[in-house]
Amino acid sequence: MKWFASVLILLVVSAPALAADWPAWRGPSGQGFCEEQDVPVTWSDKENVKWKVPLANPGNSTPVVWGDKIFLTQANKGGSERSLLCLARADGKLLWQMDVAYAPKESNWNESWYCNASPALDGERVVVSFGSAGMYCYDFGGKELWKRTDLRACSLVARACGRPAVEDAAGSETRAEQAARAEQGRQTATTGRGFVAPVPT
Repeated sequence: MKWFASVLILLVVSAPALAADWPAWRGPSGQGFCEEQDVPVTWSDKENVKWKVPLANPGNSTPVVWGDKIFLTQANKGGSERSLLCLARADGKLLWQMDVAYAPKESNWNESWYCNASPALDGERVVVSFGSAGMYCYDFGGKELWKRTDLRACSLVARACGRPAVEDAAGSETRAEQAARAEQGRQTATTGRGFVAPVPT
């Protein structure tokens, strides 16, 4: 587990085109399965692996995928720096990294348990929870669109700090309208507890 947390591995899919997007924890349906066919069912450190890259710090979240980009989170030991990484799906090259500093001490399961919630994607934005450090929204180029650092602190003992959500206040906005509202920082956010991810709607 410790080894896997410090290395990102991309498994080979036999289809020539990119596989379907995986925009949040447990995939597009939230049920942990996909519709892909003829996918590998066995692998090793060399078999059915397209590439692997070392990571500076461990992370407990699921990488999420949209098009040619992979997004994942990690935190340093002690959680004083929490990061969102964007990598190229083709070769694992780091495209950009956004770091958030957080000095206060948190109760926690262990010293690497600070970025458990997977990011969530909608094709234009990536929303990520950094626990007590807040919830952040970036575009796919790494530009910060908004952040919420006024949410209550989380206890990470045996649980992730989770169930953040970005809500569509009007209920019927277009994606462009949602993006414009995101830039103005007028999204709302809620938090609860559990091993869950942000959900942009």
